[in-house]
Amino acid sequence: MDDTKKNEVVDLAMPSDKKIVSVDCGTMNLVAAFKEGGNVVTKSLRNMYLPIDKDQISMADLSKIEYVQSEDKIFIISEDAYRFANIFAKPVKRPMAMGLISPDEIDSIDILTLMIKQLIGKTFNGFCMYGVPAPSIDSTNDITYHKEVFRRIFSELGYIARPYNEAAAIIYSQCQNDNFTGMSFSWGAGQTNVSLCFKSNPVLSFSVKKGGDWIDESAARSLGTVPNRITSIKEKNTDLSNFKIGDRRESRIREAISYYYKDLINYVLDNVKKKIITDLANMDLPESIPIIVSGGTSLAKGFTELFTDIVNEYSKEFPFQIKEIRKASDALTCVAEGLLIKAYAEIKSEEKNDR
Repeated sequence: MDDTKKNEVVDLAMPSDKKIVSVDCGTMNLVAAFKEGGNVVTKSLRNMYLPIDKDQISMADLSKIEYVQSEDKIFIISEDAYRFANIFAKPVKRPMAMGLISPDEIDSIDILTLMIKQLIGKTFNGFCMYGVPAPSIDSTNDITYHKEVFRRIFSELGYIARPYNEAAAIIYSQCQNDNFTGMSFSWGAGQTNVSLCFKSNPVLSFSVKKGGDWIDESAARSLGTVPNRITSIKEKNTDLSNFKIGDRRESRIREAISYYYKDLINYVLDNVKKKIITDLANMDLPESIPIIVSGGTSLAKGFTELFTDIVNEYSKEFPFQIKEIRKASDALTCVAEGLLIKAYAEIKSEEKNDR
């Protein structure tokens, strides 16, 4: 269901009459942020759906269900899609895969349009900063189509839309006390994004093709089960320091999950090391930089501790000292919140230049 949260605003005063919003376009979650009174409000929808013919269900049955509607179909969305997938014995569908709009789902763009409209509404004078992944260094993931389709969706809803790297956005929301300098890891479902920023300027940004979905698919193949089963257990009280929870079958699944988490972290840090050696060899970086951990895949209990242990094995390869490794204040909303700060900064700058 729709998950709405309010946070106290730091400094988002704005003389403009524009409706200013941000959207984190994640593979697993769509998260919007906007200012309301003295707060930043975030709203989210699980980025999944289940198409249902209108004659299969009555409108009365939908009274307490999250759904969107087209001319001929009803699409149950978010968490309710899982529940109804079991009722109708159908697989849940996802409009995005590996961080990008899925080429395999014909309804993807229509569903994304309907869900985004539900999150932020239509307007006649809007501005939206939306998150996009960085180019991948281990696969071909041309983001042009993805970026421009989302721009069109927001434009049709009345927003001037600008893309911004999702991992760099984390620095805006989490490193205000560090002069907007830090390295962020966005551990998503479809992929993992990394960004190193100095005084809000990205100096290194990239993505890799592995994320939470890769963990689920790999564990499922190893155990002869389906990824949805792995996802369900992974999101239920996962403790990466102790997989012996639940019955024997569940414990075996948790053991596999913990191994693939370790493999994912090592894989990402191997690529970080290669990029640093290649791209930052001659750069004069600050002596001490914080590392921020975020994204839905990082929510497993013990993830930050496991990540810290593995980072310590790589830290001698980094051309800077690690000031600290800390969790984002909210792993699921920090991208949207950072994008909103970036949006206000750009609007203020443009309005100042127009005077």
